[in-house]
Amino acid sequence: AAAAATSTAAAATTTLALLRAAGLERWAPLAWCSSEGEPLSLLSLPGVDPSTLVYLSPDAADVLTALQPSDVYVIGGLVDRQRLRGASRERAARLGVRCARLPL
Repeated sequence: AAAAATSTAAAATTTLALLRAAGLERWAPLAWCSSEGEPLSLLSLPGVDPSTLVYLSPDAADVLTALQPSDVYVIGGLVDRQRLRGASRERAARLGVRCARLPL
């Protein structure tokens, strides 16, 4: 239980650091919610099969060679190179979704 709490706290700290690095303070409030107003996670968005999610990260091992119209691409690596190396790859792993990098 203590290890899970530590892991959750570390994930929250990383997420907050990513958001701050991306200019969180300048963003308008945004949240995905159900029609009942309940918050939704990336894995529970209506009409999105989690198996179609592809988290883009500059640190991913797999190179994205073609876009698939049925896939949903999450731009996750906007701050990885300069600020928090590997953060988006780690988030994809925690969510259990595919991770790939652009062929740049």
